[in-house]
Amino acid sequence: MSYSVDLRKKVLKIREKEGLSIKQTAQRFHLSTASITRWLKRIEPAPCSSRRRKIDKEALIKDVEDYPDAYQRERAARFGVCPKAIWQALKRWGLTYKKNSASSQGRRRGTTAVPGKNR
Repeated sequence: MSYSVDLRKKVLKIREKEGLSIKQTAQRFHLSTASITRWLKRIEPAPCSSRRRKIDKEALIKDVEDYPDAYQRERAARFGVCPKAIWQALKRWGLTYKKNSASSQGRRRGTTAVPGKNR
């Protein structure tokens, strides 16, 4: 559970003012002792990472149309994200890759389905 920084500061200020132990503070505010202990070690939350989280939907659709046989790791390299981000975006937007059942094992062929586009 994530708590605001203001709540953390208030709880720790009251703890210090009243001289409460970690266990007493946890009981009074209905929190876990682990939360209080973590807050004592670091009041401010950890800074956000600088990784890129959003993928442009139109750019991804164009990439799927341009490179229908590309692996997700190849798309991830082009977009500068991890493969899981590509997988999640494809799933979220309903982009699918269907293997052609008539093709042989050694050949990678398939059709790409982009929702809302008739081919």
